[in-house]
Amino acid sequence: MGLKLQMMRLWDTPAVAVLDAVVAKFADRGIKAELVGLNEHAEKLHVNTTGKVSSH
Repeated sequence: MGLKLQMMRLWDTPAVAVLDAVVAKFADRGIKAELVGLNEHAEKLHVNTTGKVSSH
């Protein structure tokens, strides 16, 4: 399942943590989810911070 994010902007690492938490919730239910449509800045931010920050 693709989470379409074409109109979404990621500004900081807490935003990445929230997206990671959403993907993890799907995974907990056996649903593979992926982020689709991130712009270049958001993609770099996500790649560089995913798994390194917490949403708590």
